[in-house]
Amino acid sequence: SDTLTPCALDVAENCPQLKRLHGADLLSAEELVMIALQCPLLEDIKFGIGGCPCEVLIDFAQHCTGLKRVKAMCQDMLEEGLVALVFSNPGLLSFGTSCENVADYLMQALALSCMNLTDVSIGKASLQLASIHLLLRHCPSLNRLALKASLHAGASEADPEQVVYKNMRCLRLVDSNIWLDALDNMMRCFPHLVTLSLIGCYNLVELNSLQIGTRCPDLQELTL
Repeated sequence: SDTLTPCALDVAENCPQLKRLHGADLLSAEELVMIALQCPLLEDIKFGIGGCPCEVLIDFAQHCTGLKRVKAMCQDMLEEGLVALVFSNPGLLSFGTSCENVADYLMQALALSCMNLTDVSIGKASLQLASIHLLLRHCPSLNRLALKASLHAGASEADPEQVVYKNMRCLRLVDSNIWLDALDNMMRCFPHLVTLSLIGCYNLVELNSLQIGTRCPDLQELTL
């Protein structure tokens, strides 16, 4: 195709054993799909295609089904495209996105499809605490969770059984609109946290009443 750069063509035609592709924001959506078609061993990708059409990402997902690590840094990408990518790659170990259009649908897809996840990073999402608990229940190996989200634990959202997720080690809540009850609910479930970061969080009124040390005695890194 005339829209493909010589570099992308060269990679697609001559690197069938390619496993890791980072910096793919320099590629067009069409080039990304072409490389996925020609490089079936691809398992680690970081891309940031501005304005990537949902149907293109779905096409990419259909041809790239062995991914282990994904970072989608496209702020304007539709959630449906990311969900298609998740369902096409149940072997995912790490998933991150800075997309501003995601919500509980993506978290539910990760929980139901990718049960071997160890690392999840979601940027600028509006999430129910129940969706986070669903992810944790279905992904017992999850040890790192980073969110930039709006979180509030109402009576119907809190975990009534106070399930303990023993493998969770790192919780980062950056620039999040998080209420104290939601944070307390999460910390009760993560007693073995080593890292806790609350950089830029707001609505944490009466933070001094939060028993961080009591809830997480194994903490080694704390950023408020």
